[in-house]
Amino acid sequence: MNEKEIAVARVYARSMLGLAEQRGEAEALLEELRELAAELDSLPELTAFLASPFIDRERKGAVIEKLLRGSGSDLLVDSLQVINRKRRLSLIAAIAMVFRLEYEKAHDVEVVNAVTAVPLTQGLRERVMAAAEGFTGKRVRLEERVDPGLIGGLVLEIGDQKLDSSVSVDLERLHRSMLERAAVESRQPSRYVEETGAE
Repeated sequence: MNEKEIAVARVYARSMLGLAEQRGEAEALLEELRELAAELDSLPELTAFLASPFIDRERKGAVIEKLLRGSGSDLLVDSLQVINRKRRLSLIAAIAMVFRLEYEKAHDVEVVNAVTAVPLTQGLRERVMAAAEGFTGKRVRLEERVDPGLIGGLVLEIGDQKLDSSVSVDLERLHRSMLERAAVESRQPSRYVEETGAE
């Protein structure tokens, strides 16, 4: 995405956020846009169809209605129809991204990067979020990254701060949980070994 596309996406995202806030649907719309962007990312044919300048707006509008009306909120579908009429459906992913950023800014959500040696389970994810919220005093959005070189550890990155297990009792407990999980996983054969018998 270039700067011009992001600037245009911001116009639509802010308009959608304003309407959603008035209706008390901002968080729901945030989740719908996240799901829509993920779905389009996994369906390149649909993405190409919606973005194509050679397919008329009526056909695209009919597809939007068929796929989303009733399953998605009216706010989402109506917004997509406006975007379609303006021939901007190619910007759906950008609009979803900017909407999230604008939502987080408006709701004082802190982005926290969790770097772990193994992927987080849902239980550990909830504990990491609770620890991060306790530290920041804000709602957080967790971005996860796996770094096997961390040797079972856990590091939280909040802005330009890096917090490890020495910062708090909560993080120390999480650190121990990650070490235990990494130790268990290191003793299990990989799926490749299980399926092929390879050593």
